[in-house]
Amino acid sequence: MKNYIVGYGSLISRESRLGTGGFRKCIPVNVIGFRREWNVVIPEERATYLGVVNSESYNFNGVIFSISEGDLEKFDKRETKYYERILVDEENIKFLSSKIDLDDSKIWLYVTRDPQAPSKKYPILRSYVNTVLSGVLRLDKEFYREFIKTTFNWEIIYEDLDNPRYPYSVESEEILLNKQMLSKLE
Repeated sequence: MKNYIVGYGSLISRESRLGTGGFRKCIPVNVIGFRREWNVVIPEERATYLGVVNSESYNFNGVIFSISEGDLEKFDKRETKYYERILVDEENIKFLSSKIDLDDSKIWLYVTRDPQAPSKKYPILRSYVNTVLSGVLRLDKEFYREFIKTTFNWEIIYEDLDNPRYPYSVESEEILLNKQMLSKLE
């Protein structure tokens, strides 16, 4: 039995995935029946991160990657305080490029336990946005456009690049070279 994780935020970034588990090649997908939004408030980091909630009329783009049982435990340790790992049906996954055989597989998605909107007290961190977009921009511009379009609650972004508060923060040439794209977020 193979295990796969759907990444829709920082797990789209290769460097962020490497910070928790072994390198995994990722494949772009569309996930049907869920809505991606800025809704995971983490008080100890004074921030709001990306999460997903069940919502039949929505979908979002992300990536899928295989994971070992040992690495799955590492990702659980990273994610399960504010997210719940759930099984996703194969019919909810639509491949955007190459396809993999998901027979005899478990597809896991971390959904938000307690959705809350960003606030001045718990803003969206620019270091987190940059980490996410470093992975998104490596895929292609259409993936980027769809990512922005299918992500909700873009509010209150805190500029923390001089002293990043996001623990898996990455510096990325793609981000530095695409300031025009970042300005569209505001």
